[in-house]
Amino acid sequence: MADYDRARSAMVSSRAAYQAAHARYNAACVAAQNQLDQARRQYELARTTLENFRITSLVSGRVLGKYRNVGELVTVQQPVLLLGRGDQRYLDIYCDVADAHRLRIGATVLYTLDAYPDSIFTATVTTIYPAIDAATQSIHVEARCTTAPPLLLTDIAVQANIIVAQRKGVLAIPRRAVQPDSTVVLRSGERRRVQLGIGSLEYVEVTSGLADGDEVAVP
Repeated sequence: MADYDRARSAMVSSRAAYQAAHARYNAACVAAQNQLDQARRQYELARTTLENFRITSLVSGRVLGKYRNVGELVTVQQPVLLLGRGDQRYLDIYCDVADAHRLRIGATVLYTLDAYPDSIFTATVTTIYPAIDAATQSIHVEARCTTAPPLLLTDIAVQANIIVAQRKGVLAIPRRAVQPDSTVVLRSGERRRVQLGIGSLEYVEVTSGLADGDEVAVP
């Protein structure tokens, strides 16, 4: 009987020790899970904070300009880099509002640059913005370059003509030769009134008032 009591007492003691150890184990698991959850939240917070300092672009391209250096303070809406797509080049053209009715998508653009005085390059009108610049009374037109020089820098000035009509075999004179009252002065000193047709920034068609061979004075 004494042996049974000792065995039973040992069993009860062992069961109590097991239950206590199991309780400590469960408590340790809960504590470890809480620590894991807290560490995960701290990690996500740190990662989000780091991402707030990482500047990413919505498009891939080439860096055309850098406005800030490492270590400089950058504020919201302050440009850091200028990106551009090397495979697509565009022209920003500003046209007189009087020519708005002549503009159309797909029109051919001829443009020149001072760096390439003997070359004429082409572009195609892709966008005609509807808003008019009230200060300059101009319309913003965007054109994609179809031919371009080997080095076409950003923000470089170009002289562009949008082709809205074409005529061959017409009489044309430099636009500078036409006076504000639509008259021209011949080399002989005679003043004549002319009627004008289509033209570019440099030359304009004369539909009447001059004949082939007349020499006009160009200021």
